[in-house]
Amino acid sequence: MTLQNDITEIKSFVPDEETMIDAYSSEEATGVLTDRRFIHFKLSGKEDNKTIINSTYFDEVAKTIIEHNTTPDIDKESLGYGIISLFVALVSIVVSTQTSGSAITGLLAVIGIGLGVMGIVLVVEAYNTPDGSVVFVLKAADDNTIVRIRLPEDHAEFTEKLSQTISNAHQPPKQLKRTVG
Repeated sequence: MTLQNDITEIKSFVPDEETMIDAYSSEEATGVLTDRRFIHFKLSGKEDNKTIINSTYFDEVAKTIIEHNTTPDIDKESLGYGIISLFVALVSIVVSTQTSGSAITGLLAVIGIGLGVMGIVLVVEAYNTPDGSVVFVLKAADDNTIVRIRLPEDHAEFTEKLSQTISNAHQPPKQLKRTVG
């Protein structure tokens, strides 16, 4: 899905009285934030021939939860084991070239190659960390989940605007004035 193409299709679902504030598009779905509601569009079916539209009005929402899971740094433990494995592999291969016994030479060479491959895999995996994400959950007054969506980390700004818009849609309770004294 591309955002520009989806916005064109989405406009027919947003009446003129509503103002579009923000939108996102991911591989799975598109979401639109208006001043009154959140609209979620998702394609399904074997050939994406079915569109599911879920519209949540802000007066239904009593609680907003946003979880921001950042992209972790390298896995230092895997990197350490990988470097140690590569070092032992190098030593094993060097020693195998210095020994004259064929059985020991072959064994050391096989161990060195095995540890070398394992070391390379560990170093590569140390840098293969999962992408970050942002999860937002909209809950009703009875604490039932209305919407739960996981977005890529670069959509964090959308979830912040969603939370602000929902907050602005609810009027604060009237304050009671009391004179003391």
